[in-house]
Amino acid sequence: MIDLTLRYRLADGIAIRKESFGAISYNQLTRQLVLITGTDVISIIYAMDDFESLNDAMDQVLAKRDRKEIIGAMNDLKSRGVICETTT
Repeated sequence: MIDLTLRYRLADGIAIRKESFGAISYNQLTRQLVLITGTDVISIIYAMDDFESLNDAMDQVLAKRDRKEIIGAMNDLKSRGVICETTT
């Protein structure tokens, strides 16, 4: 389960390519592709490095909009190894 109080980043070896539906992530180490749908998820991924926590990044990108689907998508990306906790 993703912890919204922690800071996250793209995992090592992950590249993201924007697409009309969202994006494709490619793991250069395992060659795994993951489809990421929705522009809000992509915006949060790009904003993660600029904030102290995932919650702060979501506040900036989503404002007051519902987070349930976004949190589910972020959980999925973490479980697939696309994002990981930042140690700094």
